Formats: sequence, structure tokens, C-alpha cells
Amino acid sequence: TAQPAVTLQHGPPVGSESSHGSAGPLPTLDEVGGGLNTVKVSAKTNVKSIAGAISKALRGNEMIVATAYGQDGANHGMKSISIARCYLAAEGLDLSATVVEVQPDPAMTGPD
Repeated sequence: TAQPAVTLQHGPPVGSESSHGSAGPLPTLDEVGGGLNTVKVSAKTNVKSIAGAISKALRGNEMIVATAYGQDGANHGMKSISIARCYLAAEGLDLSATVVEVQPDPAMTGPD
């Protein structure tokens, strides 16, 4: 049986150099996340709230994309995944996560 998955998206702040190197352009969020459910994570996001949203989606066998802005947002996203994993473990479920750096989204103007 397939395990639910969560993908954490992290793009560098607008105007900064990518850590991706010269291997070609970064994929866009749409290319990676498609039409999946999305939750935005910032440095001010409550990690337990995000963990609850991730857990709820995965209990329904849905995939979810957590979009983080900057290093602190990515840190909160990873904490949320760890907490969600604990929530799901109590029910005998597990999750897998993939972290992908994507092109900055112009709609995300920076940390709130």
C-alpha cells in the first residue's frame, strides 16, 4: 500500500542567488506541485497548526505541498513535518517528504 507524501517547497528570497548552481533553471512551483493542496509556511507560522493541516490531508490519503519562504520558513516547515509524523504515528501511519528548491513565486513577497 502506498504511503501518503508531503512536499516542502523552498525558494530563495527574490533577488538572491540560487544555491542550485549551474545545473539549469529551477523548476516552478506549478511544475513540482501541480494541482495539489497547498499550505504556506513562514517564520511566523504556528508549527503545530501546519502539522495538523498536514496530518489531516494525509489521513485522507491526499498529498500536500507546504510552500516555505526563506530559511526560517523552511525550518518551520521541517518542524511541522516532524510533528505531523508524531501525530500520524499514534494512528499507525507514516509519511515521506521531499524537499525541492523552486523558482521564487512573485506572489510571495517575503516573510509576514
